[in-house]
Amino acid sequence: MKFKITIKDSDERFKFAHDCRKIFDKSNTYKPQSKESDIGIQAEITEKQYKKVIALLERRGYSYKLIKAVSYTHLTLPTKA
Repeated sequence: MKFKITIKDSDERFKFAHDCRKIFDKSNTYKPQSKESDIGIQAEITEKQYKKVIALLERRGYSYKLIKAVSYTHLTLPTKA
């Protein structure tokens, strides 16, 4: 699945990315090609890890959007809402 997660504050974006990587067994960060995003995470995750990320999003009040379903998970964190 590919998600777009909107977090306005730059420090919060990087903290969220760091917290997500702690949930995943193995992941990579990357610079998305989109000029709207400044960080991306790619990982193969379990359903349990997926639920943890969604819970983290909801607890922090971040908005997110499923962009497309793929065999791995991408989280991109745009610089603007």
